[in-house]
Amino acid sequence: MLTLTTGAHPAVRPRLIRGQDSWEDRGAYEACGGYQPGLVGADLIDAVAASGLRGRGGAAFPVARKLATLTRQPGEKIVLVNGEEGEPASVKDRWLLRARPHLVIDGALRAAQAVGAGTVYFYVSDAAAAASLDAAVAELDAPRVELRVFQVEPGYVAGEETAAVNAVNGRPAKPSEKPPRPFEEGVRRLPTLVSNAESIANLPGIAAGDVSAETFLMTLGGAVARPGLYEVPRKRGAGT
Repeated sequence: MLTLTTGAHPAVRPRLIRGQDSWEDRGAYEACGGYQPGLVGADLIDAVAASGLRGRGGAAFPVARKLATLTRQPGEKIVLVNGEEGEPASVKDRWLLRARPHLVIDGALRAAQAVGAGTVYFYVSDAAAAASLDAAVAELDAPRVELRVFQVEPGYVAGEETAAVNAVNGRPAKPSEKPPRPFEEGVRRLPTLVSNAESIANLPGIAAGDVSAETFLMTLGGAVARPGLYEVPRKRGAGT
């Protein structure tokens, strides 16, 4: 696991950071409420919309709008959880995937159910994150959808949504022109939901009745007293 200080702002109740310093296995995740029944389908999408959750990969696109768009696409669909963290010095997605893989998997399963997807890809460039996800998937009993971990070489542009789709499709991990956008034609030329790992990690809490997405993960580095990863309040009106 990443060796760094983790914590939460005193004004928030931690939702994503549990303060653990070791890998969270299935038993530990279930003990804190993971993989429990909750809102599904349109009810979950409505709750995501009410929460104000926006993409945490940089674009800040409303997550509920992405989910709803996929539900309107016919036929087979794909969910692609984007954990390729190309931003310099950022560690939030790597930490989630290394330390709390079941939280991300739980969110991905809920997203897949909501949009009607049969396959989930976890797209990562960090070898430790890939190993953590593989170990977590191995702990599951016949998951409802197919779960695949796809590792790519790290690169600043490799995390852009069309670059992620291209990589999984066997092409260079570089952005391509739009349209078509992934929700129209993505992995295996199927409608694909591409969402950041932190965004997906918020879904289990929302499904359980946590009606807000008022926190986000921030990597703090440089000349500061306590560099590390922190869960902090989301400023209202901010695109985070």
